[in-house]
Amino acid sequence: MDKEQIDDQRLGIRNMPPFPTGLVTVGKGKEANIITVTLIHIFSFDPPLIGIGISPKRHSYGLLMKEDEFVVNIPGKDLMKEIMGCGTVSGSKIDKFELYELEKIDSQVVECPSIGQCKVSFECRKTDVFTTGDHDWFIGEVVMTMVEKGYKRDDGVLYWAGEFRVPGKIIKER
Repeated sequence: MDKEQIDDQRLGIRNMPPFPTGLVTVGKGKEANIITVTLIHIFSFDPPLIGIGISPKRHSYGLLMKEDEFVVNIPGKDLMKEIMGCGTVSGSKIDKFELYELEKIDSQVVECPSIGQCKVSFECRKTDVFTTGDHDWFIGEVVMTMVEKGYKRDDGVLYWAGEFRVPGKIIKER
């Protein structure tokens, strides 16, 4: 995919769809893993901070605790098989990049890989971790945003109440 770099990360995070589904990558080399995440939120525009909610029961939780960087990759609806698979198969014994034929590409700033087929990649440096109920929130400062040329926020996949959806029509712009 042909992607362009967003230089102002405060504007870069505006490419995040509401209630997005992400394929989060964490770890380096053969230890790199992918987890489907539906708890993703913008915590701040300046500095640009994104949070991901992860259950301590997940294999990726340990990687996120150990590593200082992660990438929030925003897939399109063409990756539903991969979205479902990366959320149900544990990466403790399986290479999800290989299993789902996802392109592992070098990130621009962080050391963990991005996913080539995803529409947007937010490279993050972890700044905080805190517990809210049954999930811990990993907060990362967005240090680089790569966006597929021609991408629109409604190209992303949304998740709410057990349903994957695509965004609807805009009724008013600010």
